[in-house]
Amino acid sequence: LALGQLRRPGVGPGLVPRGFAIRQGDGAMEDLATLMERVREEAGGFPVMIKSPLEDNSRGVHLVGKSYERGKRELGPAASGEQLQKLEKELTAELREKLEDVFKYGDVALFEEFILGREFRCGVIEQAHGAGLERYSAGTPSADKATTDAAETHLAPIPIMLEYVMTNPDMPIRTAADKLSKGEQGQMVMTKCTRRYVSCRPDKCTKPDAVTDNDQAVHPIEAALQEEIEAIVRQAHEA
Repeated sequence: LALGQLRRPGVGPGLVPRGFAIRQGDGAMEDLATLMERVREEAGGFPVMIKSPLEDNSRGVHLVGKSYERGKRELGPAASGEQLQKLEKELTAELREKLEDVFKYGDVALFEEFILGREFRCGVIEQAHGAGLERYSAGTPSADKATTDAAETHLAPIPIMLEYVMTNPDMPIRTAADKLSKGEQGQMVMTKCTRRYVSCRPDKCTKPDAVTDNDQAVHPIEAALQEEIEAIVRQAHEA
């Protein structure tokens, strides 16, 4: 959903990031210099997202080139050729290491443009409702009177969402370690982010059960932002 943060002429809410795919054994690993040029030409440059198309929960997902970007920024325009060569060498080694990990999950690696933005998570329910999505929201009479008489099916996002707030500026994505790590008591722990419940209608939301989450507060967000997220959800669902 963070893709909605990027705007291009003629493009509505949300967009598919630029990128390409490679296969293990096609020679890319033996010619990383050419692969890096392709990243710069076709995927927006570094940092870049690399992922396996065969996994979930961020397994086989990496953000490559964050240290490279920071290094170039700190050196500035006065960087020497030797300093830039050192950064390129470190980037090449990082790219090789992450690609080797991605290929553990299959023979395809996806390269995608990295777009910085906020990360939201929401569930959606498909309902047959004549009034449409804008009337099917928590706390409204129409929510209790939804019927299946309408011929058209409407998508109804749950009016409360999770926002994952990253706390480490050097790693602005959630990795597998954030989703799959366990604490001393065997509970899932997040090491680089916190989460909070958000909605543009916090006064009409049912707060999460205290048994499943100690933080029951629902934080307000802008109505325009939630409407944009719902538009992106519709597009993704229709696709």
